[in-house]
Amino acid sequence: FSARSLTTDPASPKYVNSPQGLVFDKSRVLYGLDLAKRSITEVRTAIVVEGQADVVAMHQAGFRTTVASSGTAFTEDHVRLLKKYADTIIVIYDADSAGQTATSRAIEIALAGGLDVRCVSLPAGTDPDSLIRSQGREAMETLVHDAKGWLTWRTERFLAEGVSNDSVRQAAAVRTMLEWISRIPDALRRPFYVRELAAVFGLPDGLLLDQLLSMGHSDRPSSPRHGQQQQNITAAPTSGSIPSATSSSPSPATPPLSHHQRTQQQHQSPHSPLAPERELLRVALFVTDGLAMLLHEFHVDDETFVSEAGQRLFRRILIADAEHHDILQHVLNDEQLHPQERQYVADLAFAAVTPSVSWERFNVDMPAANHARPVRDALISLEIIRLSQQVDVLSRTLDDVKDVDAKLRLVNDVRQLLQHRDELLKKRSDMSDDTPWQPGATPSPSLPSA
Repeated sequence: FSARSLTTDPASPKYVNSPQGLVFDKSRVLYGLDLAKRSITEVRTAIVVEGQADVVAMHQAGFRTTVASSGTAFTEDHVRLLKKYADTIIVIYDADSAGQTATSRAIEIALAGGLDVRCVSLPAGTDPDSLIRSQGREAMETLVHDAKGWLTWRTERFLAEGVSNDSVRQAAAVRTMLEWISRIPDALRRPFYVRELAAVFGLPDGLLLDQLLSMGHSDRPSSPRHGQQQQNITAAPTSGSIPSATSSSPSPATPPLSHHQRTQQQHQSPHSPLAPERELLRVALFVTDGLAMLLHEFHVDDETFVSEAGQRLFRRILIADAEHHDILQHVLNDEQLHPQERQYVADLAFAAVTPSVSWERFNVDMPAANHARPVRDALISLEIIRLSQQVDVLSRTLDDVKDVDAKLRLVNDVRQLLQHRDELLKKRSDMSDDTPWQPGATPSPSLPSA
């Protein structure tokens, strides 16, 4: 059902498998498990390699807990097989790019299945079989002994891909690993991984723990047996029995807020910027030279923002930039900001998306992002919000004005403000990507005395 290719052509696959069917399904078979399961049970740890030749070489060298996934496709069925005998797996896939990508995928699947994962990085151009034949058993024994925890291994991979110099990609990397952590069934293990992740990237523990809760994976449904027990406990009392205080159904626990629900709450909070301000803050924090563009091309300052939270955040960004700090790190740890404002910035960071560096391998030309247009839209939206606020103030004042002439002047002021707002709305809809930014003059009516 599976064979090792003997060709020296690097473009040819190393292993050839029969089509999957009722007799053979590669995703449900671990090569060598029949020989390895007793040894795996003794140490509760299995070594997972790619190919059958790797298993043969590893067993001959004394690594009798080794099994193969017959390629790089490690599956949930493989996890279910291993869970019968092991608590931990050590992944030793080939040192090529396909093997490294498959290792990341194996980590994600194994963690979700309740296995702990350690990883071995082989020297470039080797696999377990060739390493043992060229360097001997001792070299492999050292690598297995020094196998790294999955979080350390994946973090080093992210850093090797260049994320350390890019705050947006750092945030995306942290989010990826938080997603993996959130799927771990054992709730007691998650906080330890979160603290380790926070230490690596220099982020507050509480920030990542809060983000983990917002992902909505932390609550696990009760098992059917547990649900049946609850049903029996809360069943209606039989005739003649005395109802106790504990016989009434308990009120369900309030589930943690989803990311969307929390964002909605933030928009109603004095510590959350307005929606158009979000775009300006995003550009300032995560776009290369974005802050300089806002300051010099669009003449943005803290007074550009309507909300106090937006003004406060932008001032702290300017201070961090002037003092040559890492702006994102500085804002996330800025004690002068309200915790909800720091959380708002964290949500911005985790929502940031950048194209994968893997696209470069396929020579795909990614179009350059045009940040000027959304900035112009945001600035016009903020002007419209200011106009609407002025209209509201004048409308409330009308009821208190007794003088007819003064009331007519107020009505005329409201009409001018509404007309200017309509012009801005049309300007925003007609504006092309190449339209230069020209801030308009907003009418400033004077409020008469009542």
